Amino acid sequence: LSKLEAVGIRGNLLNWFCDYLSSRMQATVIKGDKSDLKEVPAGVPQGSVLGPLLFLIYINDIVNNIRSVIKLFADDTSLSLALNNPDLRAEILNYDLEKISTWAKKWKVKFNQEKTELLNFTRGIQPNQQLVFDSTLLNDTTHHKHLGVVLQNNCRWDEHIRSISNKTNMLISCLRSYKYKISRMALETMYKSFIMPHFDYADIIWDNCTETQSNMLENLHLEAIRIIIGGVRGTSHQKLYEESGFCTLKERRRRHKLLMFKKMQLGLCPQYIIDLLPPLVSARNPYHRRRPLEREVPSCKTELLRKSFILSTTTDWNSLPVSVQQTTSLSVFKRLLCSSDNNVPAYYYIGDRIAQINHCRLRLQMSNLNNDLFTRH
Repeated sequence: LSKLEAVGIRGNLLNWFCDYLSSRMQATVIKGDKSDLKEVPAGVPQGSVLGPLLFLIYINDIVNNIRSVIKLFADDTSLSLALNNPDLRAEILNYDLEKISTWAKKWKVKFNQEKTELLNFTRGIQPNQQLVFDSTLLNDTTHHKHLGVVLQNNCRWDEHIRSISNKTNMLISCLRSYKYKISRMALETMYKSFIMPHFDYADIIWDNCTETQSNMLENLHLEAIRIIIGGVRGTSHQKLYEESGFCTLKERRRRHKLLMFKKMQLGLCPQYIIDLLPPLVSARNPYHRRRPLEREVPSCKTELLRKSFILSTTTDWNSLPVSVQQTTSLSVFKRLLCSSDNNVPAYYYIGDRIAQINHCRLRLQMSNLNNDLFTRH
């Protein structure tokens, strides 16, 4: 209640919250047996609409007097610091960890030390530093899953790509079991709803993975396409993409990066992301240019950095036609990026499943006709 008052909630509204939060009772029900009611002296009502907002207000001042970069997402708290001096870095982080520990004791919030992990991002030798949180020494870890993205200490994506591969492989196996049972439209909807989001999630960040890792995901994508349309192995990949109307995952990631770049240009992102935009070439050379929205490509020394979001997307952005760059509508920009996609005719979805598969294989010249068999073998 004191924190609600501190953010400006007073008068009748504060009295309402006082009544809402006070004298709350809860019970546990297991298989129809109900426990006695017990008063809840602290916390916010779980499962309520106001619960998450009240929790955020309660922990919002944890960021005060923190010297490193602190990010909050629901009940996840992350500290980060980029310094070449390991001793100074450890000193600042230990100071902040002590501040957070003191805050937690004051406001009766318990952090799980066992879930608190230390990750050093470097391409060189891993530093040996002692970080202590609530009297517990933090151990170095090689990778950590943060908001669904597996981050590695060597700045690579092996673990994250493996995680995507494992999840999608299992789901594609489920999709395969329905290959001859449900229609092409239903299979396509299932793929777009339950499997494709795993390929797309945070892909603008990890797109600088290796070619081998990219091909691993592409093969899973192609396997799903074969299941949806009823194709067979050995079919030209280009024909599979044309028949299904899907584009490659690599192309999807390129479009997602350009879409994010456009949002940054239109000011539809937080300011700290907009600040990452490279300057316009015309800002440094004021003379008239044919491409007024062309941006400077930052210099780099490593392939990993060259393929990172800002550098690779700036290059792709500069290669776009001026008419596409100058669009002020995000939906129009997205439509122009997808203008080269192959539209699937409606009659591809007509008929029972076996007929759909036979027609597809005829179109792909992968049917059991003698001529197709002769050509294949």
